[in-house]
Parts: sequence; structure tokens; C-alpha cells
Amino acid sequence: MADQRWVVLVNPTAGGGRGARCGRRTVDALRAHNDEVRVVVGVNAADAERRAARVVASGAKGLVVVGGDGVVHLGVNVAARSGVPLGIVASGSGNDFARAVGVDDLEVEEAVQIIADAQAAGGVAVDLGRIDNGRYFGCVLSVGFDAAVNARANSLPGPIGRARYPLAMLAELRAFTPRDVVLEVDGVRHHHRGMLVAIGNASSYGGDMRICPDALLTDGLFHVTVVEEMSVLELLRLFPTVYRGTHIDHPKTTVYSGAQVRVIPARQQSGDPVFADGERVTSGQVTASVAPAALRVLVPALP
Repeated sequence: MADQRWVVLVNPTAGGGRGARCGRRTVDALRAHNDEVRVVVGVNAADAERRAARVVASGAKGLVVVGGDGVVHLGVNVAARSGVPLGIVASGSGNDFARAVGVDDLEVEEAVQIIADAQAAGGVAVDLGRIDNGRYFGCVLSVGFDAAVNARANSLPGPIGRARYPLAMLAELRAFTPRDVVLEVDGVRHHHRGMLVAIGNASSYGGDMRICPDALLTDGLFHVTVVEEMSVLELLRLFPTVYRGTHIDHPKTTVYSGAQVRVIPARQQSGDPVFADGERVTSGQVTASVAPAALRVLVPALP
């Protein structure tokens, strides 16, 4: 029966080709459980999401994504809209959402066993972020310097892995200027001239950079980090502390929390990109709202 099959969405290029190998192992492991499997691979991200949504709509007991944060972002959107649970076989270079739910460092067969067991038990409900164009995100929405870095990182050639973000950051430092922005958190406006705004549903992006270290997937809140205007030297000194989450103690870092956040850039920055989960989702002004318990993830418990 169609509603008893797994739909497996694979990014074959994730992790420098590791996604393709893990995809084959995932399918074999699911079939070893005597489960029916339908594999989806798109010609690009938008095509992959459309195909996965269409197959899931025809019946599925769950969606399994194989790859990194990019394919997880697609899976989050398909699963949240369809109501099916999401399983993750992490095989990318960052794996931030997989890390947030505790399945970032598993062998394929172990990950599949966890998915199968959790599907029988119902999985765990987690919050998502939802932006005003209808897209969901699992980890972090970013505006400003880190969005510009993300755009540059995505354009870098080759399987660079976790070094992709630091290399892109060094390149972007030469071109970026601080931005004037109005940040509205649960209706209260705050004016900043800053380097970046990060809206965290989970704590990390870019391969365990803990930009919003206090963010949790189940608290019904975003945790928002604003890095104020600073020199290149100051930013370079601050950067390593992001991996520990201690950057929020810096005097030029401001932190907010709230269930709805609107970012209103100055007119001259109205075309700046907005990224979520490492993918470009819109540009200019954006509003993000917490969608409580919007996704069931196939894990036994959160770490």
C-alpha cells in the first residue's frame, strides 16, 4: 500500500558525493526491514522538493532525507506541509539540524534503525520557523553579513566541507559594510546598525557555529542574535567564539527572544538576500513566526 512506503529524498552531491553512497545504503537498509521504498532525486532543489511533495501526497508513512542541511530544508518543508514525519540520514558537511535532533554522527544503518523504531513510537514534535512567503526553516534565518557569506559559500567550487564558511567569510570581509535595520520582536521595535541578524529556532548553522546558543526546538521562541557594527579586526577576533557560543557575551552583541520577528532593512539594502538553513529564501524585509510543534522528527528523544 502506498501509505506504508518510505519516500527517500537524496542529495547525491552532499558531502562531496557521500550523499549518493549513503542514499544507496539507506534504501538497502529500509528494504532489509521489508519496507517499500520510493526514491526521489531532483535536477535541482526546487525540482526535488516538488517531486518529493507529489510522491508524499500519493501516500507515505514517512519522508527520509539523505544529505546535509540543504536537503533537510527541503524535507522540513515537504513534511511540515503534508503532516508526515521526517527521518534524517546525515551525510552533508554541516548537518546542523541533524545535530540539533541528535542524529548527526551515525552510520547509515544505525540512523535507519532509529528512524524505523521512532516511526513505530510516533517520533518527537519540534517547532519550526515560518516566514511570510510560506517557507519553513529548522535552524537559523540570517540577514546581513552571514547571509552574504552564505551566498558566497554556496558559489565556492569543490568539496570544501566545513572550511567553506570560514573561507567565504574571509572573502566577504573585503566587500561588506554594516547595515541599518529595524528589528521588530513581538511588536517592539529596535534600531540597529549592525553586521548581522540571526533568528534561531535551533542554535547553530554553518557546521556547528552556535550563533544562537540558547535556542531550543521546543520552547516556542526564537532566540535572536544581533552583532553590532565593528571593525574587520574585531569581527575576526569574535568569529572563533561563535563555535563556543560565547560571542553573545561580547559588548557589541545583542540578544532578544520572541515568537515573531520582523526584519526591516534600510531602503538601500532592500534587495539583500535572506537565508534560512543555508538556502536563499527571500530578500529584503522578512517576517518569521514560530510554528509550534509543526514537525514530527523520527528520533526517540531530543539531545
